[in-house]
Amino acid sequence: MAKIANKGIFILLMGLILTLLTTALWAAPKLISGSIDAQNKQTKIVLQTNEKLEYRYFTLTQPDRLVIDMKGILQNDALLDMAKKVNKNDYFVNKIRLGQQNAQTVRMVFDLKRPVLAKINANNNNLIVQLTEKQTSKNTENNTQTESASLWEHYQQIKKDTKDKTAQKNKKDQKRQIIVMLDPGHGGTDPGAVGQRNTYEKHVALQFAKTIQSKLEQKGYKVYLTHNGDIKGKLLFTPRREKAHKVNADAFVSIHANSMENNSKVRGSSVLIWSLNADSERAERLAESENGQEKNVDISGVAEHIENKNARQIYTSMQDEYNSAESARLGNNILKRIAKHNIVLNKNKTVDLADLAVLRSLDMPSVLIELAFISNLEDEKLLNSSTFREKMSDSIANGIDAYFKDPKTILK
Repeated sequence: MAKIANKGIFILLMGLILTLLTTALWAAPKLISGSIDAQNKQTKIVLQTNEKLEYRYFTLTQPDRLVIDMKGILQNDALLDMAKKVNKNDYFVNKIRLGQQNAQTVRMVFDLKRPVLAKINANNNNLIVQLTEKQTSKNTENNTQTESASLWEHYQQIKKDTKDKTAQKNKKDQKRQIIVMLDPGHGGTDPGAVGQRNTYEKHVALQFAKTIQSKLEQKGYKVYLTHNGDIKGKLLFTPRREKAHKVNADAFVSIHANSMENNSKVRGSSVLIWSLNADSERAERLAESENGQEKNVDISGVAEHIENKNARQIYTSMQDEYNSAESARLGNNILKRIAKHNIVLNKNKTVDLADLAVLRSLDMPSVLIELAFISNLEDEKLLNSSTFREKMSDSIANGIDAYFKDPKTILK
């Protein structure tokens, strides 16, 4: 059984481990060289890669940081050496840290001495970062600090509560039954997608969830379902997440069947984790479809659409740091097993990223499984097959079991 400890303490270690685990999964761009040129009140950083790099960036306050997320790049000596190139007299940069934002993205964090205006652009295979002094009005600065401080205090309280709960559990029992919350997608008056042979997604998801529940219980897990099909009205996201919080679940697994209205030829399976930005148009379309009218729902209790940009980025960064690496590891454990029974949509055979409202969480690994395309006749036939259901459910249960039996997994 995995050792019980405070997950927040080990998150950086998890990021490094995840890097090693995912290195062999895809061919990725590599950093050839990096330089930092600091003169007076200007700093220029150049990252040279062997091919075009996809990236996003944002700044955070309290403390001031610049965050650059680089998609697909792998950590190597050239990237690690960047941390050694910071000059103590640099007007802006105090130090550089590296981490794993999720299964496919390396995060470079610049700890800053003061607020900056950051301009980043790509020139051929060079990523050029220019830092200059940021001028802010007094009112804007005060509003940012107030909202950011409030959000940071909320996060610190969450970490404290988690630490307190962990300490209490350690005193009671060093080994406990692991709790998994299974979430059959859709339900009630919401049928989800409907196949050409009149197969309802809500029925398929519930059948699979109950089969997975049985298999996990045989392995010794405590398993709950967010619903048993006896609900009235529409199944909403918030009560589902609240149920997982109430039982102190160690993982949340949402079960769905995919659909594409304009192309019945598309088929296959996928596993997704939460990210503010989708990593493909396909994942973005799926999120829009699944979220529906609840796209702005606040699952975690922290306002998802915070007006202040800096405060919103702090919240996003906290979610990424606290949850993404573990969700990716859980998802990849499941994906590599279900790939034996159906086509996998992601050519890299790794989890997809999407802003799925039901996966927005601060305190547990969360994944969404798309079993197959209910809009495809062949996949629809599989979804109605007891043989396919048994094989897929076995693979999903085994993937969850492998994740929790891995000594690197830390229970909250």
